[in-house]
Amino acid sequence: MTVRRTPEKTAKLRQKCFAVLTKTHVSVHDVSEVIGLMVSMFPGVECAQLFYRSLEIAKIKALKESRGNYNSSMILSDTSIIDLKWWIKNVESSFKWISHGDPLLSLYSDASKEGWGQCAREMRQEVDGL
Repeated sequence: MTVRRTPEKTAKLRQKCFAVLTKTHVSVHDVSEVIGLMVSMFPGVECAQLFYRSLEIAKIKALKESRGNYNSSMILSDTSIIDLKWWIKNVESSFKWISHGDPLLSLYSDASKEGWGQCAREMRQEVDGL
């Protein structure tokens, strides 16, 4: 079972990402709006959190430099541009699994005065005939 976004929400995010990419001077407010749309997609996009942080960092930097002025313009980093392009390309086909199934392996670790301890335990006796 999976969770997916609505087509309207997906189209809106793609449009906003494209608009930010095509502007020569993008406002902090526009970037904040795109970030908000991305964050709202977290429940329906498996790797969403990996592809918005550079925008968030750039926004915070721009806000510090402009003393909190959301109407000031900012420069997108190369990583931010890559992240925006990832969203444009992948948001329509992305989804998030509700369950990844039962674990195959359980790992435990513990620290003590003697050193680090670890243990691995197989959760199933037979895994798909292997």
